[in-house]
Amino acid sequence: VFNHINCNLYAYGANNPIHYIDPDGREVDEIVSEYHMTNYTDTIPNSNGTTVNTGGCAITLNANVCYSSGDTSVTPSSIAQDSSNFDSQGNLNWNNSLPDGMTAQRFDTPLTTEEFNTYDNSEEHFFMGIRVQYSGTSDSPSNSSHWVGANSVYTDANGDEYFVISATSNYDSVMNNNASGNNRGGLGWQNIEGVGTVVPVNRVTGYVVYSH
Repeated sequence: VFNHINCNLYAYGANNPIHYIDPDGREVDEIVSEYHMTNYTDTIPNSNGTTVNTGGCAITLNANVCYSSGDTSVTPSSIAQDSSNFDSQGNLNWNNSLPDGMTAQRFDTPLTTEEFNTYDNSEEHFFMGIRVQYSGTSDSPSNSSHWVGANSVYTDANGDEYFVISATSNYDSVMNNNASGNNRGGLGWQNIEGVGTVVPVNRVTGYVVYSH
């Protein structure tokens, strides 16, 4: 929808740079959800037959990060077809498929909104990926590993905090309530009009920072 304010010099501040400020113009960059793991059947090297569509969320996240940085030559298939991108257990070597000048660092700890905002206000540019819970129950969520992109923080009217995600699976926007499978809805995931798919901050068990 066209908004004439977007044409103004101070569009970032709704034409009111005194009240709405943007101190440094930097932010965590958006990861475009160009690829979904569910569309790829390539076998992951050293994984005992696991395919991208059943276990390739990290692969798809890396491909989406590459796409979002302007490298359209990297796809989930191209990553899976190169054995040097994986260790002897079939785990992704996060840095191998990234463009020159980009590095990834993984953290196996929850990501808070304060930590996210630290990167968001940094002098560098970053993409952020998060490992999220999508099955099990609220009292006993599964530790199953599913990686998606994290583009921003959303706070609802009750003050509850979420990450707005970049999907890596066609199922990321399907809010089922199945404790033994897709229980995204039961674990507090939501599709919010005008915002996107959001995941509660307390469903994040790890994250990866892409510096570029």
